[in-house]
This record gives sequence, C-alpha cells and structure tokens, in this order.
Amino acid sequence: KICDMIEKNYWRKDLCLSMIAEEINLTANYAGQLFKQVQQVSVSKYILELRLEKMGYYLRTTSLSSSEIIDKIGLEKNNYLYTCFKKHFGMSLSEYKIKYG
Repeated sequence: KICDMIEKNYWRKDLCLSMIAEEINLTANYAGQLFKQVQQVSVSKYILELRLEKMGYYLRTTSLSSSEIIDKIGLEKNNYLYTCFKKHFGMSLSEYKIKYG
C-alpha cells in the first residue's frame, strides 16, 4: 500500500513518511519499520530512487528541459540531486542527456 501511494504521489514535493503514515493510520516510526522490513530500503530512499528513475524516463522520452523534469518529479534543483543522479545512473546528468536524450 505504501509503494502504491508513493507511485501515485511521487511528484508531490511534500511527499514523506509522515504524510504516508497519516494516510494509512500508522505512526511514522511503525510504517517506516514495516516498509524497511519488506523493501529492504527506507521510505525516503525508495522515493528518491523512484523519482530518479522517473527523471531518467522523462529525459529519454520527452523534450522537457531538466528544470521542467525536476519540477515535475517533486525534486529540488541542487547539488544533492546531481550527486544522487550520478550515483544512481553512473554518469552525470549532462552525460546522460547526451547518451540518451
């Protein structure tokens, strides 16, 4: 159920464990523990990885600018995003755009 909520709401900048937990009537701590037991990853990491995958998808399949995509997937344009992108895909955002865009 948590994965489904994340998939449907990944674009929301305010998406977080406490918001999800409130929706399903659990404490954030308990929901986070259950999620990590099943998925082997924290909710925040799951959200970030899903957003990065969506970013890669939009870069490959649309002509939207990086800034438009970043806004569309609920992320902030900052150094942390670029670091996470490079760690996730093994190349920088500009290298990714050249290779797949």
